[in-house]
Amino acid sequence: MLTLNMMSSPPGAGAGSVRFVELFCGIGGMACAARAHGARVVLAVDQDRAACETYRRNHGMAPSPRNICNFTARELIDCGADGWLLSPPCQPFTRKGKGLDDADPRTLPLLHLIDLLPRCRPALLFLENVPPFAGSRTHGRLLAALAAADLHPFETIVCPTDLGIPNRRRRYYLLARRTPLDSSQVRLAGSAGGHSLAAYLDPDAGNDLVLSPRDLERLAGTDIIEPDGIAACFGSSYGHALRRSGSYLAVPHMGGTGVRRFSPDEILRLLHFPGDFSFPPALTAAQRYRLAGNSVNVAVVERLLKILLNG
Repeated sequence: MLTLNMMSSPPGAGAGSVRFVELFCGIGGMACAARAHGARVVLAVDQDRAACETYRRNHGMAPSPRNICNFTARELIDCGADGWLLSPPCQPFTRKGKGLDDADPRTLPLLHLIDLLPRCRPALLFLENVPPFAGSRTHGRLLAALAAADLHPFETIVCPTDLGIPNRRRRYYLLARRTPLDSSQVRLAGSAGGHSLAAYLDPDAGNDLVLSPRDLERLAGTDIIEPDGIAACFGSSYGHALRRSGSYLAVPHMGGTGVRRFSPDEILRLLHFPGDFSFPPALTAAQRYRLAGNSVNVAVVERLLKILLNG
């Protein structure tokens, strides 16, 4: 059992005392997962205003809008946190992107944190990104910094379908701590709910979600699934980019084309956000889709944090 009180604390007695900083926090999916283990976030950081408003609404805490590049090692140490939760931008590493890796300006905040790691020496680190992150130059720099900070990394790729969730969202995860983890300690098989896709759907979904005949023609029949299917990964462009941004649902009883979008709330359910999680009413549908598409699967993170804390 691992417990921590300060950035350099040794193992001790229970996850309930663990404190995290959540960097690139978005709407706080990692905070939801940490809270399930009695851990808490003492500092959240994100520059997206809509994400910060959503975070504050649901977590009772306003994230700092500062550029992560402006944080000093002393500031992060003085937070009194035991670990870092990181979900940095994935665009520099996606196959659809330009593959600029550490030459992409969006990687600068993560590179800054990597430089600070040996000085801050958090006792825990948890990072999520897309699978191509593994093997990137940034990934290599992170592994070197973890070694300098006396942290032992464990790396894995997990899809929510591994937990019985009907949504494909393969992601790379890095779990690092002072005592090593090995593969025998990482057991992910098993249901996080065991429900079919239909259980995540809103029976009162409105006709505003139904695709127009023109949109359906442009979609050309791809990514249309039945209510007992498995949804593709929803991206931040879902809602305005028709193709390769997520699945669509065949629901003939709704009339019209009989094919509709998933709602932002349905996507949140597939990501296993708590039932009382909600967006600020003033956010547009486009903002809600973007925030949901940029988030993490809470059930997967919760399962992995349990391993990190207790494995």
